[in-house]
Amino acid sequence: MTAAAWAFAGIKILSSVGGAAGIAAAGAPAAAGASGLMGRLARLGGKVLAPLAIWQAANDAPLVQVERGDAAARARLQSGQDNDSMSRLRDLKASSPGLLDAWDEVKSWWSAPTNISLPQTANGYPVPPFVQNQQPLQPINITTTLQLDGRVIAETMNEVNGQSAARGPQGGPH
Repeated sequence: MTAAAWAFAGIKILSSVGGAAGIAAAGAPAAAGASGLMGRLARLGGKVLAPLAIWQAANDAPLVQVERGDAAARARLQSGQDNDSMSRLRDLKASSPGLLDAWDEVKSWWSAPTNISLPQTANGYPVPPFVQNQQPLQPINITTTLQLDGRVIAETMNEVNGQSAARGPQGGPH
């Protein structure tokens, strides 16, 4: 109950904007100095110290482990090399995967597979040879020529442009 009272008192300090103080117990008006300078300092102190307290609590007992887990400890656990229960507990704590391990796993979903082995048979049926022998494909070269009356149009246009350029600016030979 005390922790709940402190929590609600902190919420009240953080959420109060200012103005006159409320009514005290038994209907008596609150003290006049509570909304003065000390009240403002208390509200300001609560607003400054609350994030500091949250940061300190997160450092003491983090909700999410950010670092990568210890791979050597994970290997010791899987092989059963721990001699006593204390070293096993330490390895259990150190080998737990962190947020960076989870991020690496998510990134690997979109990466291309490195090796895919093809079986020789699939449910008793042979795998077709075009699937088994994956040869690198040769590049396809396509050459397109547009011909008109047996002549390539691009070559004809180059000849006409050359003749036109040799005429000069007045249209005749220079």
